[in-house]
Amino acid sequence: MYNKRHENMDETRRKGREEQRLFRQRNKDKVNAKGRIRRAIAYWSDVATSRLKGREKYKRQMATNPQPLRDKGIRNNAKRKAILLGTATSNNFTTQDVEAHLKMQKGKCWWCGKKLKGKYHVDHRIPLSRGGDNSARNICISCPSCNTSKNDNYITNIGTNNINNNNNNDINNSSNIRNTYTTAAAIVGATTTT
Repeated sequence: MYNKRHENMDETRRKGREEQRLFRQRNKDKVNAKGRIRRAIAYWSDVATSRLKGREKYKRQMATNPQPLRDKGIRNNAKRKAILLGTATSNNFTTQDVEAHLKMQKGKCWWCGKKLKGKYHVDHRIPLSRGGDNSARNICISCPSCNTSKNDNYITNIGTNNINNNNNNDINNSSNIRNTYTTAAAIVGATTTT
């Protein structure tokens, strides 16, 4: 009698698990919402511990494989700036776009052509503050010195690090900027109209 009841319990548990699995599949939104609420309650019930756990997780990830976290930070920062400036698009660049640009540029700075020695910046060819977007066709990989010296100015001659300090140029009226953008877009494979 015990063995028979035990077998029925196993079968009942198996059926129950299957029903739960099917319910979760049919009601993903409800399940996800409950999970978010549960996690939020757990977080806010002991904020200090939750933040400490988050910091420890971040440190572990930075110690093992820091590049994805850095790329995510770069993307989020660029996206935030684009939203603030009103130039945000739904077509934001991804980690794969950054890797493709690195490969296309053969590990060299887009502006000066020097070999990148492990550290690089993801730069916007047309700055966000000047109406550029956050898409893959408007990014390039640059060395930190070129990107920080460029600020939000245009570099009119690719490969010479010649910074155009005339901040009054309108993007639509400057032929140098349009030519730079067209050249940059042609290298990436995007189509532009001038």
